[in-house]
Amino acid sequence: MSAPLAVAAQNDRRLRDELIARWPTLAEDEPALWDTLEGCSDGSFDLQLSIALRMADEARMMADGIAVRQEELADRKRRLGEREEAIRRAILTAMEMVGRKTVTLPEATITVSRTAPSLYVPDESAVGPGPWWVTPPPKLSKSALKDAIVGEGRVVPGAYMSNGGSQLQIRRR
Repeated sequence: MSAPLAVAAQNDRRLRDELIARWPTLAEDEPALWDTLEGCSDGSFDLQLSIALRMADEARMMADGIAVRQEELADRKRRLGEREEAIRRAILTAMEMVGRKTVTLPEATITVSRTAPSLYVPDESAVGPGPWWVTPPPKLSKSALKDAIVGEGRVVPGAYMSNGGSQLQIRRR
């Protein structure tokens, strides 16, 4: 409770207690008590309540505004992340076109390295039965499936290995 509101509340409570002490019948007639109190007081309690209410409204509006701003900043963060990825892809493409594996700059060393082929399963329901299914519940063990395809040379419908790719590493100084 703000200090001015607390002081106004104490003053009105003291005035209410004085009115009831002087006219005990006011304690039984609440509308008359509040009308009398309103007429006798300086109105500072109602004013302080109004001020406190405006302060609460302002705090709520600020909190709502911050929430909106957080959403805007999260969206901006996402866009900047996408921009960073696009720039990294452009750097990778440019280095592959030129045929350079490593470039040393004052601020960083950029390296293009090959990535190993990875398992790709576009639709698990298309993968036939085999030891790569574990239970319960029936769940595809991608490591067992990869071992069957890569290690044993099996052909499994619905699953295949990618060709691998290139990866860009940037080591900052």
